[in-house]
Amino acid sequence: MLLSSPSAIVNPFYLLAPEWALVPLLILATAASIIASQAVISGVFAITQQCQQLGYVPRLRILHSSAAAVGQVYVPAVNWLICIATIGLAVGFGSSGRIAHAYGVGVSCTMLIDTILILILLSGAPGRAGRLQFIVLCGLVLLDTAFVLSNFDKVPTGGWFPILFGLSVFGVMRTWQHGRLIVTDKMRREERPVARFLEKIEREPPLRAPGVAVFPTSNTTGIPRTLVRNLKMNGVLHEHTIIFSVITERIPRVSEGRRYKVQTLGPGLYRVIVHMGFMEFPEVPKLLRNAQQWLPVRTDDAVYFLGRDDIVIGTPRGMPRWRKKLFLFLARNAQYAASSFGIPASRVMEVGGQVEI
Repeated sequence: MLLSSPSAIVNPFYLLAPEWALVPLLILATAASIIASQAVISGVFAITQQCQQLGYVPRLRILHSSAAAVGQVYVPAVNWLICIATIGLAVGFGSSGRIAHAYGVGVSCTMLIDTILILILLSGAPGRAGRLQFIVLCGLVLLDTAFVLSNFDKVPTGGWFPILFGLSVFGVMRTWQHGRLIVTDKMRREERPVARFLEKIEREPPLRAPGVAVFPTSNTTGIPRTLVRNLKMNGVLHEHTIIFSVITERIPRVSEGRRYKVQTLGPGLYRVIVHMGFMEFPEVPKLLRNAQQWLPVRTDDAVYFLGRDDIVIGTPRGMPRWRKKLFLFLARNAQYAASSFGIPASRVMEVGGQVEI
C-alpha cells in the first residue's frame, strides 16, 4: 500500500481498511490494547515477585490473587508506579506519534535482548536439534539488530525514554544486589562456626528456656548473628532451637522430594534448609510444619527471632556515596521481613544492631 500510495504513511494501519470498516477496526484495536496492557501488568507483577525471590529488588508487599495458581499475584507498589508512569507519559509526550516512537525502540530492543538470552541458553544445548536452533536464532539476531538500528532515528523524538527507563531499573537492581552483598558480608563477620558455638555452650551451659525458637538466616553453614547476639545478651538458649534457611533456586518450582534438608547440629539445635523455586512464596510457618516429620518437636507455637539492623553510611569504600544513599532509601522502604515470609507478627522477636556500609 505504501509503495502505491506514499501519502498513506500518515496512518498506514487504519488506511489499510476500507472506510466502512474504520469503526470496527478502531474497536478491535482498542480491545487489543486493553488485553495487551493487562498482560503487561500481570507480567510485571510476576517478574517483580521473581526478582524479589532472586534478591534483585527490595521486599515488596505481594498479594496472591488465586488460591490455585501460584503465579497470579498483585503488587500494589508496582501497580501505582505503572499508573503514575502511564499518566506521566501520556501528558509528557502529548501525542500518540511520539509514544509510538518510544514503543518501537522498546519493543525492538526487547526482541534483540530476548533472542540473545535464548542464544546463551542454547549455546550449551547438546544434540543436533540444539545446534540447529542455535543457527536459526543467529539469523534472527541479525534481523532483530536491523530492527534496532532502523529505530535509532526515533531516539530523539521519544525513543530515549525506554532506554533511560531500562538503564534506571538496571541501576536500581544492581545497587540493591551490591548493597545486600556488602551488608551480608558485614553481618556474617559476627556469625560463628557451628563447632565453636557448640564448644561454647558446652563449656558455659546457658539457661534453657522452654519452647521452640526459630532463627531465619540466609547462611546455611554457620550460626546466625541473631542467635549469637541473643545468647550473648540474654544468656538464654531455647530448649529447641531451629536455624531456618530458604534457598531460592533458579528454576520456577522445586519438587517436594528435593525441598527439605534437616540436620541435627547438637542437643536441641537443628538446621532446616528449604529449597524453593523463584515462582514460589516462602511461607515459613507452613514450610516448618511440613518439615516436622524430620524434627522431634512441633513448631505451631514457635517464636521467630528476626534481625532488625539500622544501616548507616560509614566507610567511603564499597560503593559511591549516591548509590549508598539509594540503597538506604530502598532498605528503609522495603517490606518487613516477617510479612514477606508469612510469619504472624504476634510470634516475632527482633534482635537489633547497626551495620555500616
